[in-house]
Amino acid sequence: MTEEASKLSEDQKEFLLAEYSEVKSDILSRVERIENDMSYGLLAAGGIWAWVLASDNNRYRQVSILIPAAITGFLGIKYLYHSHALRTLSEYARELEGRFDVARYGLGFETYRFASKTHRFDGMWLMLGVFFWLAFAGVNIATAVYVDSLGGGP
Repeated sequence: MTEEASKLSEDQKEFLLAEYSEVKSDILSRVERIENDMSYGLLAAGGIWAWVLASDNNRYRQVSILIPAAITGFLGIKYLYHSHALRTLSEYARELEGRFDVARYGLGFETYRFASKTHRFDGMWLMLGVFFWLAFAGVNIATAVYVDSLGGGP
């Protein structure tokens, strides 16, 4: 335990432990939300495209072909928000681990991740996520252009 941590009262230590637990829980929750958004985004876009292509009603076609791209855009923005929050939470968790010098005992995932240099891949994972959402948006926009060029029903 660092000198700073040894000066903390038991209540402060309990608070930091509870806070650390909450931060780690939030990290896992955000990762799960990112994965769910990817799955639900694909399902929503696929469902809308199936409806658009199977529908003979052209009344809402001009608007409905834009919905998958809009969903993709919103989920992509949400991904960027979660990625930024994950980085902030990870840095804070590492700071909490440092206060208690847990690395000395081989503990603390965020400290381990930083020390083992696996954090260098954070930027790569962020870019892969951005690529996923941009590619997904591109496919939806290209599909919208194609469907619009068909004119009437299928």
